[in-house]
Amino acid sequence: MALAVRRGVWLLLGCGLVAAVQAQSDPGDFATVINVPPDVIGNFANLDKNTQVNVFDGGQVGVVFGSNYNYDANANVEVNVYGGSIGEGLGVMGQGRVNILGGFIDLSAVFDSGVTVRMTGGAIDTNLTLSGFDAPTAMFLEGGT
Repeated sequence: MALAVRRGVWLLLGCGLVAAVQAQSDPGDFATVINVPPDVIGNFANLDKNTQVNVFDGGQVGVVFGSNYNYDANANVEVNVYGGSIGEGLGVMGQGRVNILGGFIDLSAVFDSGVTVRMTGGAIDTNLTLSGFDAPTAMFLEGGT
């Protein structure tokens, strides 16, 4: 297992730690649940507090999709990517959760200020940025590219 720490960012690599990690939270814990498809998320969408997004096979999310750009530790935002694609960027801040089990995030992914990312499949193209500006950010990798 490898552990890298830089400026509040924790990157954990090892299947022993990840195997016990649960992915999607109960949809009942959120005021809004968006399932793509059949729902649609267009370009430059910003998620409201207490929102869960589930991207399934065949789903497409527009460019520069994100949440909580004005850091809020109580935002309660979760993005689950099971399939489909997120076009040209995904950004999540402020105690959010991201689970990447499949699908494709085009161009870049930025996770900052206390986000927990679990990646067991899928792909992120070109750039992955983890930052711990306001709070530690953790990424658990078991698969994917």
